[in-house]
Amino acid sequence: MRITLRQVEAFYWTATLGSVHAAAEHLNFSQPAVSARIKELESTLNVELFTRKNQRVKLTDDGRNAIAYAERVLSAGQEFERLGHAGPALEGRLRLGSDESTAMVALSDILTQLKRRHPRLLVELTIDVGAVLKEKLRKREIDIALHTSASAVLHVFDEQLGWVDFQWVAARDLDVPQVRSSLRSRRSCRSSPTRRLPRSMRRCGSGCAAVASISTP
Repeated sequence: MRITLRQVEAFYWTATLGSVHAAAEHLNFSQPAVSARIKELESTLNVELFTRKNQRVKLTDDGRNAIAYAERVLSAGQEFERLGHAGPALEGRLRLGSDESTAMVALSDILTQLKRRHPRLLVELTIDVGAVLKEKLRKREIDIALHTSASAVLHVFDEQLGWVDFQWVAARDLDVPQVRSSLRSRRSCRSSPTRRLPRSMRRCGSGCAAVASISTP
């Protein structure tokens, strides 16, 4: 049996995210499909890639050795896909802003991909809070901001990238006051950053939209 990109993807994202459930959500496949692809890959390689316990997975020694190969395979696959529709490489200066949460979660990957696809592009990076980034967009001091609120500026358009869920974490014995969920949801939906988003980007609950705000000439 030949190894497929789907099998490598299932292995890589399960290892990266720590569970088959998380990998299935990321890849938009069912958990049984992801599990089956990992087992097919293990069978083809004749190694055990994970140890499994309580729905969590942990890389074996063979799995840790295989992850570097998986990264190279997926990177090569992405490069191959771009052959047919790759535009000219960008040059010049890109003034990129990011808030701290986006910087921690995704900025490293974004900069790596920019460097790979546009090696002559000079990126000037600004890390700051959302209010400062929006002001810099308004003054045209940055070109793009990656943050979690809408810009509400005429020459800037917002592109939703996804949704960031929030979680409250506390010790089991901590006396946490109860807050009515309906009240919390209403406040979340009525907050000024969320109110300015298009209806398709609005969502009640504990979280926020991840947004790319792009300044136009």
